[in-house]
Amino acid sequence: MINRNYRNQFPDFKLSYVIPEGFTDTSWKNDTCPSWINEEHNIKLFIEYDDPEKRENLDEDQFYVVQYETKDYDCMFEARELTTHDYPQVLRCIDGWINNPIKLDIPVKSEAVQLQDILANMFGRVCVENGYELLSMDDLLASGVVKNVDHYEVIEAMGVLWVKLEEYETEGELFKRTKEADTLRIKKDLNEYLDKYTCKGEDTATLIGDLL
Repeated sequence: MINRNYRNQFPDFKLSYVIPEGFTDTSWKNDTCPSWINEEHNIKLFIEYDDPEKRENLDEDQFYVVQYETKDYDCMFEARELTTHDYPQVLRCIDGWINNPIKLDIPVKSEAVQLQDILANMFGRVCVENGYELLSMDDLLASGVVKNVDHYEVIEAMGVLWVKLEEYETEGELFKRTKEADTLRIKKDLNEYLDKYTCKGEDTATLIGDLL
């Protein structure tokens, strides 16, 4: 599993502020600056560099805090947001949003999507542990950098499983009819990938919990 944080995503960033309780690091190098999220209240905090010269936009405020309407991060809409240079104002804003909640549209992820999340994390671990660039499964295989036959085969198998889960997501009835047999196969496949390519000896059931 990839453990991204502001230290490894923005090595030259110096954190000068105390992050509010309940927020976890979600920093990603493709963003302009580090970020933290409070998943319970759907609030995300972005902190720009102290030095304006290091920011992508010299004129932008240092702090941006936003509360999203939904936890579907592929389709996010801002319910409330604030940009400011004043960190105490950020803390007051977050406190106010938490104590005065709005009704959020928070859909429950389907079983197929939850399984895809687990598969994506496992694929990420395979890439990190073997020094592969974090591309999509198909793009990584097409790039020609995966020379190890075993690695190639397991990534290819993960891609096939990903497509199968996409089918389950779009064809709900199919997922219901085939769940009992296919989830056993999926769990077996996940265990095989985990044992062989990520952390040997750990039972995938501890990651999947009651999902299956």
